[in-house]
Amino acid sequence: MRIEVLGAVRLADGTGAPVDVPERKVRALLAALTLSRGETVPADVLVERMWGAQLPANPQRVLQAKLSQLRSLFDAAVDGGRDLVAREPGGYRLIGGGSGVTADVDADELHRRVAQAQDVAGADERLAALDGVDRLWRGRPYGEFADELWAAAEVAALEELHLEAVELRASALLEAGRPGDAYVAVQPLLAAHPTREGLVATAMHAAYLTRRQPESFSLYERLRTHLADTLGIDPDPRTRELYQQILRQSPDLNRRGPDRPRASQADTGDNTDRGASSDDLPRDNNLPRHRSVLLGRDEETAEALGLLDDRRLVTVLGLGGVGKTRFATAVTSRALRERSDVDSAWFVDLTVLSAADPGSATSDAIVAALSATMGLARVRGGRTDPIERVAAALDERRALVVLDNCEHVVDAVAAFTADVLAGTDHVRVLATSREPLNLPEEQRLPLHPLAVDDGPDGYGPAVALFLDRTRTVAPHLELGEADVDAATELCRRLDGLPLAIELAAGRMNLLSAGDLLTRITDRLDLFARPGRGAPRRQQTLRGMLDWSWELLDDAERALLRRLAVHPASWTLDAIEETCADPAGEDVPLRRVDVLPVLARLVDRSLVATTHTAGAEGAAVRYRLLETVATYADEQLETSGERRDVAARHVEYFRAMAECAGEHLFGPHARDWVAWLHREHAHLDHALREALRAENGAEAVRLALASFWFRWMTGRTDDLVAELVAVAACPGPRDAAYAQVAVLAATSFDGDGDVPRHPSELLEAHTSWPLVIDPGGGADAGARDAVPVRPSAERTRRWCERVLEALGRFADDAAGVAARVRVQWFAATPLVCSAEFRERGERLFDEAVEYLIADGDVRAAAFAVTQRDWFLVEHWGVRPRGLPDGYDAEAILRAHGDDYGLTQLLAVAHLVAESDGDVERAAAVAAEAHALSEDLDLPGESAYWEVVLALQALRADDLDLCARRLDRATTLARQIGFGFPTVLAHGGHAALALRRGDRARSEALLEELGLPDRVVARRGVTRVLGDDALPAPDRVR
Repeated sequence: MRIEVLGAVRLADGTGAPVDVPERKVRALLAALTLSRGETVPADVLVERMWGAQLPANPQRVLQAKLSQLRSLFDAAVDGGRDLVAREPGGYRLIGGGSGVTADVDADELHRRVAQAQDVAGADERLAALDGVDRLWRGRPYGEFADELWAAAEVAALEELHLEAVELRASALLEAGRPGDAYVAVQPLLAAHPTREGLVATAMHAAYLTRRQPESFSLYERLRTHLADTLGIDPDPRTRELYQQILRQSPDLNRRGPDRPRASQADTGDNTDRGASSDDLPRDNNLPRHRSVLLGRDEETAEALGLLDDRRLVTVLGLGGVGKTRFATAVTSRALRERSDVDSAWFVDLTVLSAADPGSATSDAIVAALSATMGLARVRGGRTDPIERVAAALDERRALVVLDNCEHVVDAVAAFTADVLAGTDHVRVLATSREPLNLPEEQRLPLHPLAVDDGPDGYGPAVALFLDRTRTVAPHLELGEADVDAATELCRRLDGLPLAIELAAGRMNLLSAGDLLTRITDRLDLFARPGRGAPRRQQTLRGMLDWSWELLDDAERALLRRLAVHPASWTLDAIEETCADPAGEDVPLRRVDVLPVLARLVDRSLVATTHTAGAEGAAVRYRLLETVATYADEQLETSGERRDVAARHVEYFRAMAECAGEHLFGPHARDWVAWLHREHAHLDHALREALRAENGAEAVRLALASFWFRWMTGRTDDLVAELVAVAACPGPRDAAYAQVAVLAATSFDGDGDVPRHPSELLEAHTSWPLVIDPGGGADAGARDAVPVRPSAERTRRWCERVLEALGRFADDAAGVAARVRVQWFAATPLVCSAEFRERGERLFDEAVEYLIADGDVRAAAFAVTQRDWFLVEHWGVRPRGLPDGYDAEAILRAHGDDYGLTQLLAVAHLVAESDGDVERAAAVAAEAHALSEDLDLPGESAYWEVVLALQALRADDLDLCARRLDRATTLARQIGFGFPTVLAHGGHAALALRRGDRARSEALLEELGLPDRVVARRGVTRVLGDDALPAPDRVR
């Protein structure tokens, strides 16, 4: 088994075949263990390296799951591989081998090779020791984890080792009389290491010996300038002496005699083929000459060259505009320069062939085009098969054939390629296409859009490309930080597509990056280049997408445009339900055809896939890039199908949400909460679509189905506003509508701005004490008192609106059954009002009695947890529980209602704190927190994190208190839930006071408004007592 970290972290079996490690957290675990191989890594360290500050629920248990996944991958790589991850008393260790199983690491091989090269004197021996080292190095060590603090030292050491290896190999090549190869070895590294004299000196010497003396002078001058500007020093004496020898053309430089290099100019590290001429490459080629730099494709170029070692057919696949032609040209240029088994290269642009012309889209047509390209004479009389003659000529010239833009004649290309490969030994084919050729010999190489982030300059190659192309159209334009930020977002919105980025940069002589960003909705036509020098399909994004669209059949077009109904990622089930036509004859897209049609769109790079890991295993989701989605949305509008497709989308996700709602209070809640988390974007869109279409019936059902998921997870941004909007939407005024009206009335008092979360409104109406005297004391009758609660009249109006909403139900059995399902929830604000408390408790009691009589004791048990919490919290009375001897806790546990149990435990916690039962309070809080984490309820988790933090402070564990408060704040802010944020703020104030920093404690409280300050004080002092915070008269 082999572990590779010299680039992206990878795993391979004993034959070198890759073993896919699809999940990032498992790759992080593999990287962390490999970095410390042979040493025991504590479990806490592994957790920190894998998750940082964003810890999962139950970190140790999740770590065990990830270790199990890694061991399974090791078993897939080699029998018994799981034994290579050893459990030690102090943690876990990656061992090098045992019981006949070994794990090699490419970094260790690099160390061995360099050490061997340093121990031998002769050039040939050093070259033998370093043979293949360049293939070991695939990019920055540890790939996506290279910037992590825990990997920084190892990454830096490996990068230095790589440079040493390059310098050793290059110097050996010079000694062996191979200056051209020496230059090829060092040139890609010069830009990144301009002051590394070993590299520069080798490049100077090699350039001189390959008859490019001016370039030697330029290299020296750049070195001298960089050293002077950055370090204030001159080059090393040996480098200066080399420069003088080059000036004098000293015979000492030519002692070994230069070989005649195949390539007098190496390809640069950024894969530029700029300035290529007939002297740079063998004359047997017709490669296009690109005058600008190819950026951001170093890893893919190296991968393509590596694939051509083993495969004779490599197909570069990607969406139009991703840069396949340019990439293939750069790969072929490097192959010509660097490979001894490639003597010629022939580029065939297949766009000259027409798929609509049967005589054009054939294998013979490709033969004719290639014959003309190679200058082969036409044989008359038909005695020689043309394809045999072309194949023989290609084989004789050991050719690399580039077949560009195959997608519209893919069958003809496949037939031609199969014949050529079958009839030759030395020919290789590099094809570019939007879909594969599907030949047995084919190796597919997906070419993805450029990364926008995570580059060495703080931005990725997509932004670097935009800035580079901007300089070509506006060379004197100075871009500030705000411009770069706008350019970064622009590149993100353009999906990192090189064509789109180049077209956008072409407008920078007219518009700023910010202006382009604001006009992004016009991208299909706004971003264009003049017609000279580029085919029509590359002059605008619309032209590029028109080309792809024209190649699709009716079913493919139907599916692509229908996916644009909502620009989110999809599951296959959702696509089948939403995008397939209803059963019938002569429909464009039957349900049974969705999967094969979707597969063809994926093959053509019009639909992207993402792989996710879950409790039930890996899953695939499908999405459109934003640029493709914009185009497809236009096609959907033109087709006239939008209304029907949108209706099917709404219907499917409403039905799924109703199914989820049935299971949220049972043993399968965790799975359905996870589903609702994954699909919340679709659910939000479905509700907005129902409101836009004024489909009140669907809007009501969606709002009811998703209400409790949003409430229990804390995803309540805009919940109140949506309830109000749904209640106002035209539609049947039935019992379901009345339920929404009650929820809306209960969640919004009708005065002022709509709150983000109903709890904010409830806290505003129920904060205690009624008034605070900022001038001295908490005397409710003080002359200068400042009111905290809204007026009694406003509270009265709110409660009356709730009662009015409850009166909208019919008096028949169905109406009563629908009303009691929301009646107990509606009673919540009434119970918190002194004027309406008795009425509220009566409504609670009626609902609970009905539910018990109806046989739904689980719902009755949940309802009393809500009533009892407010009774204990706001009135200080003991919880009442269920009537007739029913045990709410036993019922909730028996039904597997973990969320209901968290609510009951919240009541138990209040009682335990009130009774001074610290041990019981701690046990209750720990269980409630664990349940919330297991269900992935971030709002509940945030609340319990604060409670546990205050308990840690009570136990004098100040560091644990601080960590829990920080995590509570992070969780709450991620979902916009203000209540735990306020409590955490109060916890930080108590922590500051405990640390002796009264001024900071007072300042933290002053940052809160008066109502929030009361809420924070009540939550903190309940656990820690009145002395935990500065007295109210000290806080202004």
